[in-house]
Amino acid sequence: LDSYIGQYCKDLNRNQLNVSIFKGDVVLENLELKSTALENLNLPVVVHRGVIGKLKLTIPWSKLQSKPVVCDVCDVVLLLKPCKAEAWDETEEQRLHSEWKQRKLLDFEKERERRAQMQEGPGHEKKKDGLLSKVQSA
Repeated sequence: LDSYIGQYCKDLNRNQLNVSIFKGDVVLENLELKSTALENLNLPVVVHRGVIGKLKLTIPWSKLQSKPVVCDVCDVVLLLKPCKAEAWDETEEQRLHSEWKQRKLLDFEKERERRAQMQEGPGHEKKKDGLLSKVQSA
C-alpha cells in the first residue's frame, strides 16, 4: 500500500499505515501530493500544490475473494501549472518511455505473482521466470 500511495503523496506516516492496515480500515488525512503525481497521465501540467483531504480504504481481509476493497477519496484540491516549454529531447523522451514500460512490466509481474499465489495457496514456492526477468536477462 505504501508503494502505491507513496508514488503520489509525500511524507506518509508508515507506522500509522502499518498498524491501521491490519485492522482493515485505513484513514489518511491531509496528504500532500508530489509534483509528479499526474506525470503518468502525460498532461501538459504539473502539480504545483495538491492535497487530498481524506483517503479512506476499507479492506475486507477475511473476504478478499468476494468483497471489494473500497477506496474513498474526499476533498481533493489541486493547483496546477503548465509544464516548462523546453526543447524536445528525443533521448530523454525515449528514456522516460523506457522507464514507464519497466514500471508497467513490474506492476504486471507483481499482479501475476499475487494471483498465482492466491491460486496455489500458502507454502508453495514458485520459480521466478516472469516476463520482466526474461526481458531483463535478454
